[in-house]
Amino acid sequence: NVVAVSGAVLIDLSETLALTLRRKAVIHNPFDIPEIQRLADAPFEMQGKDYIIHVGRFHEHKRHDRLLRAFALSQLDTTLVMMGNGSDAKIQKLQQLARDLGIENKTVFRPFDANPYPWIKGARLLVLSSDCEGFGNVLVESIICQTPPVSTNCPGGPAEILTGDLARGLSELNDESLAKTLVDIYTSPPVVGGATIASFGINAICRQYIALVDNQK
Repeated sequence: NVVAVSGAVLIDLSETLALTLRRKAVIHNPFDIPEIQRLADAPFEMQGKDYIIHVGRFHEHKRHDRLLRAFALSQLDTTLVMMGNGSDAKIQKLQQLARDLGIENKTVFRPFDANPYPWIKGARLLVLSSDCEGFGNVLVESIICQTPPVSTNCPGGPAEILTGDLARGLSELNDESLAKTLVDIYTSPPVVGGATIASFGINAICRQYIALVDNQK
């Protein structure tokens, strides 16, 4: 019996790993919505400035190279904040790419903040450029902060998170599509509704687990 955080994880288990699952269900991760929203109201150093943000560790599968090229292609008149931790060599390589693309003055690299929520809330949009995501917690955190998310439609959770009007934030896995999606969401952001936010809350997720148990009786 398996509960997975996304349909993609179930596919990995049943097809890639060839496991036989007796019963299976998808229940997303729960989020403490009131606490995230409380933390998001804290002051931070770029408050009131215009920027878009990426939050995630500097790792190859996050495809920061794709993000930098897409940002350059978008020609958006804003700043890209790259928040995350990683090796000095990896960060220096990305900084060099930003220089090569002519966007070094529009790109800010900074370490992961213990409280990233004010940064997310203050951004025009949050962007994820990965090749794969098991779920994509930061996309939900962006929704809770009422910041429109943009993500590559990579294998994993993004397509399960960005539904309805938010699905406009899904791009193909290439520089041009991501650049186009960045421009679209930056200039015409979708409305993040309260019902969508509540669907990721602890109460909503707990009810799904309770229903799963009740169905086994």
